[in-house]
Amino acid sequence: MKSLIFICIYLKNDIFKNFVGFFSHQGQEMSGRRGGAGHGGVGGGAPDVAGDSYNSLYQPNQPGSRANPQGGKGGGKVYLNVGSLMFNDGEISVNASASEFGGGSGGSIWIQAYLIEGKSVLFLGFR
Repeated sequence: MKSLIFICIYLKNDIFKNFVGFFSHQGQEMSGRRGGAGHGGVGGGAPDVAGDSYNSLYQPNQPGSRANPQGGKGGGKVYLNVGSLMFNDGEISVNASASEFGGGSGGSIWIQAYLIEGKSVLFLGFR
């Protein structure tokens, strides 16, 4: 005998995890250089100052990092394991902040669902 379970999540409100990534001296901080922090790819700036990439492209589960103690803050992380169908008419945002001392890296959004519908907006950059 087989049983089916149908789970549907409807997001109408927004999920904001902006500027709540790794704090100073946590994660992939760049040790005082002025380039942008890396995350899913190499950070901004010249190769000798850009932050290294880290985390997984397919299973992103870590927040963004700061460029350095005075740099911009990294974005947070959002993980949704829906299982079946997700309607999203809201915004999911894990943005980083900019700084003259180097910008933070955007955070992670990982959604596991069979189908995603709606007028969703996903932000993983700067605000």
